[in-house]
Formats: sequence, structure tokens, C-alpha cells
Amino acid sequence: MEIRYFFKNSSFLISLIKTITNHYKDSTCKKSEFNIILAGGDTPKELYKILGKRFKNQKNISFYLSDERILPTAPTLPNFLMIDSMLNLDRNRPVYSAQSKISEMNVKDAVCKYTELISEIVSFDLAILGIGEDGHTASLFPGNFLGDSEDSPDVLPVINSPKLPSTRITLSLNKINQTDHVIILAKGSSKMSIINEILNGNDLPAAKVKGKLSTTIYYLTDNI
Repeated sequence: MEIRYFFKNSSFLISLIKTITNHYKDSTCKKSEFNIILAGGDTPKELYKILGKRFKNQKNISFYLSDERILPTAPTLPNFLMIDSMLNLDRNRPVYSAQSKISEMNVKDAVCKYTELISEIVSFDLAILGIGEDGHTASLFPGNFLGDSEDSPDVLPVINSPKLPSTRITLSLNKINQTDHVIILAKGSSKMSIINEILNGNDLPAAKVKGKLSTTIYYLTDNI
């Protein structure tokens, strides 16, 4: 796992967009579709605004959720709505639009629906993930089942998230690791400790994420 440090938000975003664009160009030289996993949370919001403008007219790009909140358990904004508001894409993308309903389902139906939506994707091209101060990524939390074996389901239910809402669905670790390139985003000095644990290979969900071709942490810090 590689880490890149940034001290300015502008250089952080410029480097990310350049990397993502290069992955897109390299991948679409070999095949037509480009499938991206996107995380929720505040850290990637500015990036998603730029991505939406950059790839607005690229119909061969499909965006997928790393995880989603099942909302009857808490009045929290679904990941899809945040991502959609930042990307500002038209909804004339059937698989993308179908993800908007997942947060309204019960957890069992949500797992089934999302499993169906990603069933034809053998591997993703790119994953943009976040990281929590406890070392979680997507909704894969320490102490929970991560789905890291080859026969694990692609999508897992989560009913005991330590962060509200407690009920969620998430891509399994095995499915995330069937991705060519993984980018993990982190901001702020509060993440330094957990990043060091991950780089040292501690037993944390984010430390077990491994893209098939590359895994890189992009860290924008205000205090190293």
C-alpha cells in the first residue's frame, strides 16, 4: 500500500483527478465500460463535484455505492443522495438511478437488490473509499464479518454499525478487492494515528483492502 501526502487541498484534488483520468484512459483502451465504486462521507465531496463535471457526458462510466445507509433507523442522508447531489448527473442511467431506492428498503431486500445490480460486474475498475478513525472503510467495521473469503457474498448486511444509522449494507471486502485500483481518501491530523496502524499492517478492515493493480492512500493533512 502506497501513501501520498498533501498539504494543500488544491494539489490534493489535482493529483486525484489526474490519477482517476489516467485510470479511465488506460482502462477504456482495453474495454468499453468503466465502473467506479464511490464512498459516502464528507471527505470526497469536492472531488465528486469535479468528477461530475469532468465525466458528465461519458456514458460508459457507471458509478456504484461502496455502502448505503438503511434509513428507517435514523434520519440521516443516504450516501446516494449526497453522491448524486455532488456529481449532478442526469438520472437517465438505469443502474445508477436504481441505487437511489436502496436506502428505503429493509436490509434484506436492499442486499438482494444491490447484489442484483452488480451481478454482471466481475471486477471494478476503480474504488474511491474513505477511512474512519477506527480503521473501518465502506461499512466494514472492526470486529464485524468482512466477507474476505473467495466464496463470500458480494453484498453484506450490517445491523450493528457503531455509527448511526446502525443498519446498512456494504460491499464485502472480497468484492472490493476485485478492483483494479483502490484509492483511500483521508483528511486531517486526527487520521494520522489510524493511517500509521494501517501502514503497519494492523488487523483493521482498511488495512485488508488491496486493489489488484494498486492501492494508494491520499492523505491531506493539516499537521504532520
